[in-house]
Amino acid sequence: MSQTTLHFTPRQQRFLQAYELHAGNVSEAAKAVGIPRRTVYNWFDTIPMFKDACRDADEQILDLAEAKLFEKIDAGSERAIIFYLRTKGRFRGYFE
Repeated sequence: MSQTTLHFTPRQQRFLQAYELHAGNVSEAAKAVGIPRRTVYNWFDTIPMFKDACRDADEQILDLAEAKLFEKIDAGSERAIIFYLRTKGRFRGYFE
């Protein structure tokens, strides 16, 4: 558990763990810890550090997805290569 999460209530800490486990899905994470989604959005609105912790979790999930994409590219997946070029290579003319 990071130093940052120590500033949260136990319920908020449980939510953050569930949020990571459920790949950033607020509804599933809230259900897993037995709180209404609205509570989470209230925390987002009133506790900037809490919202930042969720953003950090989202970034970790994105990093994982990118790593998996690069594994596919390294393996020669034409589909992964095309996807990457259409998204990251747009400025070089790789778009439809």
